[in-house]
Amino acid sequence: MNRLITLLLTGTVCVALVGPVSAATQPRSLYVPGYEALLHQNVPNPFNPSTVISYELANTETVTLGIYDVHGRLIRTLVSRAQNAGEYKIRWDGRDDRGSAVASGVYFYRLAAGSFVETRRMVLLK
Repeated sequence: MNRLITLLLTGTVCVALVGPVSAATQPRSLYVPGYEALLHQNVPNPFNPSTVISYELANTETVTLGIYDVHGRLIRTLVSRAQNAGEYKIRWDGRDDRGSAVASGVYFYRLAAGSFVETRRMVLLK
């Protein structure tokens, strides 16, 4: 039998499935009630030439989703607008705001929605 375990550690939500996991038993969404948003790991990671970033909003929020290099410089703004509650998938093509291809390396994507802010790491391999 599968059990879903949720741990709350200093404001961070960790969700783990215990037991055998299949497509039928895996949760469709890891949304936790009481939280404004969730940011998922990009797929694929590492990636070339593009990747998909998914996130969920519990309420209508002003959302910004940006890509940053290892020096903290904003490389590309993918989203900067109000969005309704729901699930979103945004494709990043490995290009900066000017349309130029970025170099191979580690990049970070940061989602800000209301008071929710989270950053995750991804790797572009060419």
